Amino acid sequence: MEPFETDAEKKLLDHARRPRNGVLLLPADARARGVNPLCGDSVELTLRFDKAGKVAAVGFTGVGCTVSQGAASLLFERALGRAKGELAAMADKEVLDLVGVELNANRRKCALVALHALKDALKGPA
Repeated sequence: MEPFETDAEKKLLDHARRPRNGVLLLPADARARGVNPLCGDSVELTLRFDKAGKVAAVGFTGVGCTVSQGAASLLFERALGRAKGELAAMADKEVLDLVGVELNANRRKCALVALHALKDALKGPA
């Protein structure tokens, strides 16, 4: 039996192994770092916005498990073209649904590191 069998598991693993937008942007309009204190997983992201206030580009780097890094890649790919307000209002459940894999409480924290960093980045300039 393969450790990753479902399409959602395979997609998460693919994003963790080959992250989309996996380079920090310089210059950036916003920047933040998120860390899961339970395990040390981390994500640093940079954002650029267009004139309408939508995400024109996103870049990130990170260290951590498949869940934290795959979720970051999935989330930041989804963030492209979305308005700041829409992203700031994003609920944990939306990210967990995007991940698509049943996670225990500790792994949910891993999956949400990127969302918390994104919300921090939206609060202020780079």
